[in-house]
Amino acid sequence: MARPTSLFPQARRRIIAVALLGAVAAVAATGCGSSKPDYCDQREDFVTSINSLADVNVISQGTDGLTKRIDEVQASAKKLIDAAKSDFPDQTKALKDSLDALSGSLEALKDPSTRTAALAQLPAELTTMGTAAQNLDKAVEDKCA
Repeated sequence: MARPTSLFPQARRRIIAVALLGAVAAVAATGCGSSKPDYCDQREDFVTSINSLADVNVISQGTDGLTKRIDEVQASAKKLIDAAKSDFPDQTKALKDSLDALSGSLEALKDPSTRTAALAQLPAELTTMGTAAQNLDKAVEDKCA
């Protein structure tokens, strides 16, 4: 029995069309997501929190205003560290270490007997944290551009 010639080309076209549609859908699905690593979003949040430190007026807001902003910096830094530590272990460790030192001073701010010494340490600790943050930022820059 002879095969009808008009059905074969139609069936073949349908198979090709379905295959092409599937391939286009697969390519479109991979193109829809962000090609940037997760830590890029955390990096942006961290930079925003760092920049907010400049808005603190210790004279009018007191140490509570400074502590609140530093807490925000620490929270965003911890998210960045968790997201980037496997790709940038040295830079994230340095940032974590600087945050740990800063946490100690923040605790000391709560005690009136150690507040003056803690305030004296804050500038150096913030500078150390800033350097560690810049080093991590430079390391992730290419992947987040």
